[in-house]
Amino acid sequence: MRGRRYEWYDRETIEETRDEWNNFKKIWEYERYNFERLSVFVGDNESKINFAWYSKDKTIPKIRISKSRNMDNAETYEGVSEDQVEFKSSTPFSLTLNGKRYYTNKVTVKNIEPNTTYYYQRYINGRWEPVTKYKTYDDKNFKFIFVGDPQIGGSHGRYRPYPHFLHTTTNDEGNRNDVFHWDRTVKSAFDFVKTPSVLLSAGDQADEIGNYEKIVNQESQFSGFLYPSLLKKIVMATTLGNHECNTNSFGRHFNVPNPLVNDSAITNTKLGYNYFFKYHNVLVVVLETNENNQINYKTIVRNAIIKYPETDWRIALFHHDIFGNGKTHSQKDALERRFNVLNVLSKYNFDLVINGHDHVYTSTKFVTFDENNKAPEYKYNVDDNIRTSEVIENPNGTFFITANCASGSKYLGFEPDTSKFSKYVFNSIQTNTTTFGILDFTQNNGKARLSINTYDADTHNVIDGAYIFEKDIGSNVEKCWAEKERGLSCCSPGIQPTNKENGRLYGYERSNHCGIVDIELLPEDKCWAKKYGRDCCVLSKTVAEYTDERGQWGTEFGEECGIVEGLNGECWSEKLGFKCCKSKSTKAQSYDNSGKWGVEDGQWCGITYESSYEMDKVNMSTPYEPEPIYLPDPPSDCWSERLGYDCCSEGIEATYSDITGKYGVENGDWCGIIEPTTTTTTTTTTTVEPTTTTTTTTTTTTTTVEPEPTTTTTTTTTTTTVEPEPTTTTTTTTTVEPEPTTTTTTTTTVEPEPTTTITTTTVEPEPTTTTTTIVDPTDVPEPPSECLAEFYLNNTPCCNPNAVENWRDEDGIWGFENDQWCIIELSDKYPKTKDICTIRKCCTYKTEGFLQDEEGIWAIEDDWCIVKDATSVCWASEFGYKCCSNPYAEILATDDKGDWSFENDDWCGIPKEPINPIPTTTTSSTTTTTTSTTTTTTTSTTTTTTTTKTTTTTTTTATTTTTQTPQPTNCANQYAQCGGIGFESKCCPEGFFCQPLNEYYHQCQPKSQYSY
Repeated sequence: MRGRRYEWYDRETIEETRDEWNNFKKIWEYERYNFERLSVFVGDNESKINFAWYSKDKTIPKIRISKSRNMDNAETYEGVSEDQVEFKSSTPFSLTLNGKRYYTNKVTVKNIEPNTTYYYQRYINGRWEPVTKYKTYDDKNFKFIFVGDPQIGGSHGRYRPYPHFLHTTTNDEGNRNDVFHWDRTVKSAFDFVKTPSVLLSAGDQADEIGNYEKIVNQESQFSGFLYPSLLKKIVMATTLGNHECNTNSFGRHFNVPNPLVNDSAITNTKLGYNYFFKYHNVLVVVLETNENNQINYKTIVRNAIIKYPETDWRIALFHHDIFGNGKTHSQKDALERRFNVLNVLSKYNFDLVINGHDHVYTSTKFVTFDENNKAPEYKYNVDDNIRTSEVIENPNGTFFITANCASGSKYLGFEPDTSKFSKYVFNSIQTNTTTFGILDFTQNNGKARLSINTYDADTHNVIDGAYIFEKDIGSNVEKCWAEKERGLSCCSPGIQPTNKENGRLYGYERSNHCGIVDIELLPEDKCWAKKYGRDCCVLSKTVAEYTDERGQWGTEFGEECGIVEGLNGECWSEKLGFKCCKSKSTKAQSYDNSGKWGVEDGQWCGITYESSYEMDKVNMSTPYEPEPIYLPDPPSDCWSERLGYDCCSEGIEATYSDITGKYGVENGDWCGIIEPTTTTTTTTTTTVEPTTTTTTTTTTTTTTVEPEPTTTTTTTTTTTTVEPEPTTTTTTTTTVEPEPTTTTTTTTTVEPEPTTTITTTTVEPEPTTTTTTIVDPTDVPEPPSECLAEFYLNNTPCCNPNAVENWRDEDGIWGFENDQWCIIELSDKYPKTKDICTIRKCCTYKTEGFLQDEEGIWAIEDDWCIVKDATSVCWASEFGYKCCSNPYAEILATDDKGDWSFENDDWCGIPKEPINPIPTTTTSSTTTTTTSTTTTTTTSTTTTTTTTKTTTTTTTTATTTTTQTPQPTNCANQYAQCGGIGFESKCCPEGFFCQPLNEYYHQCQPKSQYSY
């Protein structure tokens, strides 16, 4: 940590490189503000190179390249030059560095061939630079270098051992120290590998986490990252770290290929930082995980798969270690991203993931997504079939590596609670030395092989490995037809088809369309309907709807299909205890792996003829799909499943109840209590002869009794059958609504402590000055009852009053206690009281909200915002409806819940006072009267002052009325959909809020974000 004797690589303490270090210090003095360094980046594929650099003049940027050192027959490529822009409160302004304007230049070079030596030059500031040599290698056998967190500047603020840990490193000293080590790491990797083709860096290339105000220091750190001359001889791929995400420096320095520009979480600083590239038989997808947007993850991965579906290896590169075990991040901000990322990568069978962020080294077992686990962060499973120095064929799952710090600027520790990661971690180590890793790709005898090792940069000793994975060349092509045709993953076996397009069947699984692999349309020789221009029905549940001279016909996926004897005609829902729907106009209300469900006569029924939704027509160049509408699950014995909660096991006691039912707690989550049911059945049969008439009377009474709220239902069914008379059925249902809510009022009286009076009398030979001190406890300011840093700085604690200052920044004065940072004093930019509008967007014109949580009432003005000083929340949301936008809408219906109108083709509640009021406090005070009497007697030597202070008692009465928002309610799960066009809006669980990502999809995202 800052200002501590912390593990970091201090070059001043290393004697064996003393001369080299002293010489570098002189060099860096002239190089630290060289902002014009060249970035050599991966292109769309191995035949392209993307260049980027800064320049002081704005001319057409050029790169020329030749196979001759003399630049004979050189080909010149031109690019674009752009003004440099930063943002201040979303307002753009032109950037200057040390008072100078710079321009960003980007050029792409094409037609690069394997096993070839090239020479290239950059044209900058009116001249061609000296020639740089660049080599490519075999397309069947090549190597990648990978590193974690170079984080140039991360060693600033560390205590130096000489003299006696009294001084800390400055920004410039920290940058210089880390550049020296980073350069040595790159040289060591090149020296070991000999023929590297690509360098992968897992984020935090720079350490400066500030905004544009700290841009000069951050740009000096990027200059240090690009300082190693060997980086001009290899293409690199970097990912955005949490330290670099507050400025546009990353986007100016790196010319990324295939960027995601239709970003669902567009900001001023992160647009286009999801990208991908192919290098021979390897596909690499780079994710921007600071925003943690699953739509972006799905879109960029699908873009990559559509363009390059046939690569043997699929690798993801991103910053946050979602399967690490570092103490600082792995079980905090990185954990929050696990569900969204793994859900996408596992669908497309990614082989390897490389992360950084935690500054430790970790490798995992093979990880797969597991839908059956409850909590989002635990929806994974592992395959223990992992070992080193042996070939593992066709690995089952994704292998994760967390790379350590490549510059030695910062080494961190491991999470002490091993139960949090022991299931998935295979190996972890903290060497406190700089390291690098090697990915060795080979092809031989029809097999593609990947070998992975990690090495100490100083000694080349193996830190971890070798991991050797092998598969058949081209195996991904045959594995999933939908990837190549639509960029979609394939469904798990057993998923039922929901759509048909161009002779292919599609299903829906884990919030995405997928290709069906275990059901196919019948070929012409097995389908009699083909000669009439129709397919044959393929689902066993499809029933015949009519018959003509050609045969029997049913409906699947909105089209007629021919019934095949022995294949179709089954009512699939009967085996689940439900009839099939009779009416063809019955709409699908829900769907699951069994099929589509409708409602008829108040009962669930299985649909045999209609698709629950139409498959989206996707523009293949930008394959983005709106999320489908989620509908409640079909009925089951567990009533709380439709609200998103399992039912409790027998014996779990109820700890909470609301209008939906009773709840207990099991396995750390809410569960619904199934109340016992008493059923009495009486059957009487009377037969009269010799007539052939039979009368049967059946009476069934069912009574369900629950503690409050109580619902009693009495059902009487009478059936009389007199042949040949028709049957008559009568059903009567009576429901008693629950009792009203009870509000509790608490009154607290606080009386002040007695007054203390201190009188001081001084007698001296000389004329004296008399000092009188009167201390009244009510006049002494109370220490703050709450820590404002927790409110404004993501639960950062406050220090004890006597804490020692360790650090200052724009947030305030920092100390360090109990192995964590704490705030001694917040800076003046933060109000002295809680102001929600400082950390959340507040509405400008809304006076009534739609959702309420512990932060306040929320509404939408282009985006979610807090309704400050709101007096009401949408009462209708509790019943599944929105409130009317017009508070004076015409009343079209009234019930015991409130007044209703109609808007946007649906009922809406007319705004009124909230069902769940905001906690209010009423304070009444008596008057305090103080009377002082002073008598003064003066002689030549003595002065006496007497003060008598009489104080009345002040009584303050605070009355707080609070009605708790029911918990649990029908809220969406963490990271689940909570709103959007065509979706019934839901609240989010505690600690999450509903973030609109686009007009179709709003997602429950965490309110707090972490950074280090």
